[in-house]
Amino acid sequence: MRNNHEDSAFNDEVIIVDLDRGDQTDSPRMSSPMQLRPPSPLFNQRLLPWVRRGMVSLTVVGSIALLALLWPYVQQAFFHNQNAMPQPVAGASYETSLDLSLSNDIVGIHASSPKGSSLDALRDSNGSQLWHYNGAVIGKPINLQGVLYVLTPTSVDALQVQTGKLLWRHKYSANAQELLVADGMVYVHSILSKTDKGPGSPEIVSALGIGDGQLVWQYTTRGFNQPLQARDGFVYIYATGGQQALRASDGRVLWQHPNGIFVSIPLYIGDGVAYVYSTQPVGGGSYPQVWSIDAVRSSDGRLLWQHSANGIVVHIENNIVYIYRQQDERIEALRASDGRTLWRYQMNGGDQPLFAQGLVYVYTANRPAALNANDGRLLWQSKISVDTLRIDNGILYSYSADAGSVVALRASSGELLWQHQAPADSTLTIANGVVYIRQTLVGAVLNALRGSDGAMLWQRKTNGDVLQVQNDQVYISSQADGTLDALSIQNGKLLWHYQAPHL
Repeated sequence: MRNNHEDSAFNDEVIIVDLDRGDQTDSPRMSSPMQLRPPSPLFNQRLLPWVRRGMVSLTVVGSIALLALLWPYVQQAFFHNQNAMPQPVAGASYETSLDLSLSNDIVGIHASSPKGSSLDALRDSNGSQLWHYNGAVIGKPINLQGVLYVLTPTSVDALQVQTGKLLWRHKYSANAQELLVADGMVYVHSILSKTDKGPGSPEIVSALGIGDGQLVWQYTTRGFNQPLQARDGFVYIYATGGQQALRASDGRVLWQHPNGIFVSIPLYIGDGVAYVYSTQPVGGGSYPQVWSIDAVRSSDGRLLWQHSANGIVVHIENNIVYIYRQQDERIEALRASDGRTLWRYQMNGGDQPLFAQGLVYVYTANRPAALNANDGRLLWQSKISVDTLRIDNGILYSYSADAGSVVALRASSGELLWQHQAPADSTLTIANGVVYIRQTLVGAVLNALRGSDGAMLWQRKTNGDVLQVQNDQVYISSQADGTLDALSIQNGKLLWHYQAPHL
């Protein structure tokens, strides 16, 4: 480690002398040849004690006077340091959440808490630190083709993933909110300070060149209420006037679709069509409670069709638009060309459907079922009680807290493959043919099961949750202490451990 004083302009040699040492053989001598006459015996006997008492008295009085003069500054410094120390706040959470960005053999770790953030790059094989990024980070950094794009309160930084080298930096003074990298451009959404009487604060969308960070264009609007989206040469934003589409090359507004106010759900984009959610007042009130789905052509904003539905688009395949209507627990399939309803399926409870291999998987009244995606015909329905569904390699998995078990069904037929008991506090993760069951309270154990038959592969005690599975490793994160463990997929062995900085 480099000495902090190496670059000092002074490099003096310091000699320390022990003044209390009895042996004076090696004590420094006066360089002058002049000899001093020793004091007389009368001085030593009568005057020297009084001189010593006087010097002690003067020292004590002077110290008290100096302390009285400096006490306000000492008090201020002391209590300032005490107040600067982090104090526990009742009800406050100082948990540290971790986001991973994996690129080849490098793991990028973004740690964030209410007190701050940090960014580290580790070697995937052994967890050794490659580089550390100093500075606050807003949101999750974006890793794309060996470059990590980082949003800070004052800039956008492009870092080389392998080395952490700063490739370019774009500075700005606005209050940054969001970062998006798409279609060869870097987009930043920021808010300006309010200086006028207009509604809300001015908000800016800035488009930067992905190679050098230079400003390509800026667009100012108000009422930003959705995440930035960019696809196929268009940038989609929601502003006071409604949904807008900007041309990605120059920021020109191509079209604007009036779709009510406070539409917080982002539009769905697919096959050259933007599916926009519109709101309208209900019962004469001013608050928007019901919304419809408007199919708008991306190129020019032309309205193709409108469908009245309190639901959202969840999937588009084979010219069919699938809508999930949570309010009335219904799935609806529309023809993409004109919005005509092809089929409906009424559910009784359940979450959003899954789509795979021409089938739609749902669960109704806690019973899983499979529908034909083209006509909605019921193909099979199991009597096994399940909860949220997951699918991987042709197997349908579900964890039911009420039943206290994880079940695996053959996706094509609904046949029960295996069942594993799991406490009510468990969480479920499926990746690459392996099922990870994390028991959060009972023993804090992570079980790894083979997806095909439920055989136990390994078991390990851990206080963290499965964050990601990649590169033959399972990454376990604990928000309580800001740690990350990399485990081997084959046997659950701990490969390396990471502790986030105390933010």
